[in-house]
Amino acid sequence: MRWWSDQDDLVLLTQVNNDRPFLSKTGVMKAWDEVAGKLAQVTDFGRTDLDGKKLANKFANLLAKHKDFQATSKYQSGIEEDRTPKIVLLDELLELHEDSQTQKAKKQKSQLDEKSKKQDTAHHIREKAKQRLGSRLRDNESTPSDAATPQKRNYVSDIHEKEIKLDEEKLAFKKLKLEKDSIEREKEREERAKDREERLDRELEQKRSMDMMHIMQILLEKINR
Repeated sequence: MRWWSDQDDLVLLTQVNNDRPFLSKTGVMKAWDEVAGKLAQVTDFGRTDLDGKKLANKFANLLAKHKDFQATSKYQSGIEEDRTPKIVLLDELLELHEDSQTQKAKKQKSQLDEKSKKQDTAHHIREKAKQRLGSRLRDNESTPSDAATPQKRNYVSDIHEKEIKLDEEKLAFKKLKLEKDSIEREKEREERAKDREERLDRELEQKRSMDMMHIMQILLEKINR
């Protein structure tokens, strides 16, 4: 199997930037399959053995490597000559992808919060437990020989209490994880914005220095004439 070339990466990133399949609301993998179909018709694209899943994995790998690259001194130096079309695309797509993941996490947390409000209502929880307990007790009392004893009632009641507690613990864990992920993504977003601003400042400073050198060179040439 042939290795990915920089040209293949650039074609992939360009198509992904056009279609943005990871933002699809009607099926992300279906959107990636559509990208694969389009790339199969691109003459400059050297890969013919790809489907949506493989493309999505390749894209995720490119983003992960670029995220590591953004932390290097070479990237942070902000040298304009080093900002290739591939890097420019990766900068934009990484920020867009991270923001979409942050929004997704916030939406999931909001849904869990809404679910938590309903489940945290003591009356709702107790009524649900009573209904399930009553149903089982009626089944147990359907015949004289199966009549529920106080011990049976307590046993079934304890089971329901444990089920309710387990559901609450699972929900609390999911909420905590989403909150942690959301905080981390927001922190990463702020760090990327700060790095981008610092890089732009360095680029402007370099441009000013080059412009000043150019002006000085013109002045020296005029003086030496």
